[in-house]
Amino acid sequence: RERERDGVAAARREGSGGVKKDERRWVAGLLLQGGPAPGLRRQIRLQGLSLVPRLHLSAHFLARLFSPAPSTAQLLQMQKQYKLITPGASVLDLGCAPGAWLQVACQSLGPLEKGGVVVGIDVKKVKIPNLYCDSRVRTVCADVMNLLKDQARALSPQGKGFSVMLSDMCPSVSGITSKDAALSCELGGKALSLAVGKSILPSSDESIPEENNSGGDGLLQRGGNLVIKLLESGDTQGSCFGFLSYTQLLVSSFTNLLVFLSCGWVVTEFGQFCKLRFKKASWIRPKATRSSSREIYLVCQGLK
Repeated sequence: RERERDGVAAARREGSGGVKKDERRWVAGLLLQGGPAPGLRRQIRLQGLSLVPRLHLSAHFLARLFSPAPSTAQLLQMQKQYKLITPGASVLDLGCAPGAWLQVACQSLGPLEKGGVVVGIDVKKVKIPNLYCDSRVRTVCADVMNLLKDQARALSPQGKGFSVMLSDMCPSVSGITSKDAALSCELGGKALSLAVGKSILPSSDESIPEENNSGGDGLLQRGGNLVIKLLESGDTQGSCFGFLSYTQLLVSSFTNLLVFLSCGWVVTEFGQFCKLRFKKASWIRPKATRSSSREIYLVCQGLK
């Protein structure tokens, strides 16, 4: 253990090789938690590297070897840039499998005495990761598409809703960009509907009625933050948030983003809609996103 600590210190001293401070901290944390998984240990042995000498390799190699998953790095970047989760916050993670965002959210809550809670919901049963998660994290197996606001509100502290909502939901990709974008928009619309509740049409003063069993307002508290993942359509040339037009009508009880135009039905731009409900709405494509991926995130801050 002492030799491992010495190796971590040496790796930190060598950290000028293009590795950021946060990345070195992540590597050090993994090493102090016991090093790589057994399968990776075997792979290192097969490559002729022992576990002790590898601790003295460059920090750049260690960062590449033990770098966090892309989804983890994506939320880490958004948290660092926008300060979405504050100590003691209440966080709802929609589509939480396999649990990477639960880890980042829990660590962002600060020390255990600061309080806070992280609730993850996914159609799959998710086991809470032991690493970087504590007693403030819990998961629920449920289909978000069939989730009512009252049911989700009951999961929040004192039933007062959440200060942060994260949606990393993504449909099963078919390879047809327009179809995948439409399904992604459908999931994002559900997340937005749960967050803001009754929505107002951008071009009208009329409110869109909510589902009959909803509680009125959304789950997101005033001043709260919202993150939604969407898939870009291949038709949106040069625009991250161009119109996602459909040849068929997408009408559902939870999608509050439909506007009737003389030319037909279209889905309004998520960004433009959210700017009416939040103080700030920004689009971001995290650096950890694969170059071949069409994932993009809408970060909304300060619910009005």
